[in-house]
Amino acid sequence: MKKFYLAIPIIFVLLGALFILNQPTGQVTAREEVKVGAVLALTGDYGVFGTAMQRGIEIASEELNAGRDIRYKLIFEDDGNFEISRAVYASRKLVDVDNVDTAFVTAANEAKSISPIYEASKTPLIVLWDSNEELAGLGNYTFGIGFSTERAAGSMAEFSYNLGARNVSIVYTFDDWSNLISKSFQERFEALGGDITLFQGTDFYEKDFRAVITKSEKADAIYAPLLLPSRFLRQARELGFQGYLLSADSLGQDQIDAAQNAADGVYYTNVYAEENEKIRNILEKYRAKYDEEPNVLPLTAIGYDAMFAIDAAVRAKGIGREQIKDGLYEIEVEGATGQIDFDESGLSPRFERIFVVSDGKPVLVE
Repeated sequence: MKKFYLAIPIIFVLLGALFILNQPTGQVTAREEVKVGAVLALTGDYGVFGTAMQRGIEIASEELNAGRDIRYKLIFEDDGNFEISRAVYASRKLVDVDNVDTAFVTAANEAKSISPIYEASKTPLIVLWDSNEELAGLGNYTFGIGFSTERAAGSMAEFSYNLGARNVSIVYTFDDWSNLISKSFQERFEALGGDITLFQGTDFYEKDFRAVITKSEKADAIYAPLLLPSRFLRQARELGFQGYLLSADSLGQDQIDAAQNAADGVYYTNVYAEENEKIRNILEKYRAKYDEEPNVLPLTAIGYDAMFAIDAAVRAKGIGREQIKDGLYEIEVEGATGQIDFDESGLSPRFERIFVVSDGKPVLVE
């Protein structure tokens, strides 16, 4: 009898081992935890953007955690205001202390500084706002799910040329994104046959743009993808600039409000998401959870989609840094912002649209 009772647990152990060994690769068999880190701009001038992404991530994780066999644990870190030193510190904490399986970051300018940390630790990193060509060279563990800066610049160059502009001044901020979008605009505009009569960089906290506006008084348009464009727009109107004023997605509602009436008539590229079932779902849950309207719904949708991309990768290959990285290269997911399918460079870009400010509000042009 003693031998009979002793054999029972041994049999169950052996059967359990055989069961585990025979599971398909990537299949999750018990409720397991996936740690997801995020280094976002949650305070400062750009806090509205990082918060929009954070809330999309939170809404998606709540959906995924409800009655599922996988639990996603979120760990958010604030980089202040795209402060690279804080982003580096936060990334080291996420990778070395929190031991996250994957992570998100707001934009490409941060990704270029922190990607070596994720590449060295073989931790997949998804850039939310951007999906620029420059991300392609950062390594196999760095992905972009956001909007194409180069494509946005090209679209605005074509649009301004079609408006009749042939001579354009460019005023940009000494910043990676602002420099990239300005050079991309210049390349496309000149390819169309237009002339760039001024290419002027300025500091982030520049307060006086009167000299560069005066130099541009004969230009058909000024393209100003500044990080904080409101002050420039007010001064351009005060000096009576008669041409078109053009900008980019840094002209959010907060900057439109800060520019007051000076923003009316400005054309700019901005993030965009077509209305669909998933967008309506996000909007409904956002209102219920936060009791307010979303400030930047497309960025909330990007955060939402990024979580579902991670979940699809886990389903495909399993839990773990290497598994999630491999899974991301294989997935095809229809997200709220469109199809998510990373190419061999780790990019799955969305595309911005052109808006004009009318009575202090953005109106879709094309």
